[in-house]
Amino acid sequence: MPCRTDYQDEDRNPRIEYQDNPKLLDTINELEAAICAICNELEDRNILDEILANGSVNGRIKLHDIWNNHKQNDERRLKNELKKYTKHELKLLKRILNK
Repeated sequence: MPCRTDYQDEDRNPRIEYQDNPKLLDTINELEAAICAICNELEDRNILDEILANGSVNGRIKLHDIWNNHKQNDERRLKNELKKYTKHELKLLKRILNK
């Protein structure tokens, strides 16, 4: 029996249902951050795909889709953030990040 039976319907979005409850939204954000950190560590160890595949079967949830969507959202958010920097500032950021 999957843990997420209430949200198996793709048309339902818990963010919308909880928008009037900031405490629940904070909890959702913390859980997403924790899952993201765990997935990144598993990805660095080249075992994420196996873990997500097994979890998807056992939990009857599309974990790969969720993870890919999360990564795309992160990339889109960061690209938008980088638009505020000049070409010189981006060059400086690249140098700092490569240290």
